[in-house]
Amino acid sequence: MSCHHKDDESIDVFKKYFTPINVGANTNHIKKEILKDNSLNNISDKNPHFCELTALYWAWKNNSDDYVGLMHYRRIFLKSEDSLLSSNLKKLRLFLRKKLNKYSINHYYSKVIDESKIEKELKDLNLFFDSELINYDIVMSAPLYLDGLSIEEQFISVHSQRFFTKMIKVTLELYPDMKESMQKTLKRKDMSAFNMLVMKRDIYEKYMEALFSVMFKIEQEINLDQEDAYQQRMIGFLAERFFNIYTDYFFSINPDSKRKYLELALIK
Repeated sequence: MSCHHKDDESIDVFKKYFTPINVGANTNHIKKEILKDNSLNNISDKNPHFCELTALYWAWKNNSDDYVGLMHYRRIFLKSEDSLLSSNLKKLRLFLRKKLNKYSINHYYSKVIDESKIEKELKDLNLFFDSELINYDIVMSAPLYLDGLSIEEQFISVHSQRFFTKMIKVTLELYPDMKESMQKTLKRKDMSAFNMLVMKRDIYEKYMEALFSVMFKIEQEINLDQEDAYQQRMIGFLAERFFNIYTDYFFSINPDSKRKYLELALIK
């Protein structure tokens, strides 16, 4: 799936190769005929806090495909060959960023693509999935480097210690077996971001159960009413970090499972 919250011409291109879904459809209504996250069994009303998780939930409850995945209307996976070719360019951007001490969101991506030129990328990615996806259990975005900060330190620098502490507490309450793996994950200085993933159905089901049991409990125990519009998206931000916690734990207990990292492109 690809998640969208506004009408734009790129939806018609995405529809040729993937399944667009209108997220936050109760308030962000897209006129084009695509899936709506407020249909069937849904949590669309939670979109202001849960972001793209409302699409992941919809697929969990209303879809039965062998593989389930999610991209964004502004962020897409690159096919494997592009990921390999662009990795050195990404490293160069990171090097320049450190040397120049100048931030640019473009440094997080291996390509920046004009919206009018995305069809080739989507077609190539679809062909890659058709031929190669069966070889992997989980596809995830290539880790973003966090400027020397750990996952925990980086979160605190842009969000809040109390919300991160709450996620750790709730995770350990519900899944104490994750403790050892989680301690290692939180020290990592990179992370797969944006809640972008592709998973085999059985793995996806288990991840959704864990993700939403943790996020629903956090939602009950925190108050976001006084936060600004950006920080109101807190559950989505926490879920990005939980994805890394969960997948590290999953591979620690399933060492024979296969993972594929793909680089990302930003659509402008």
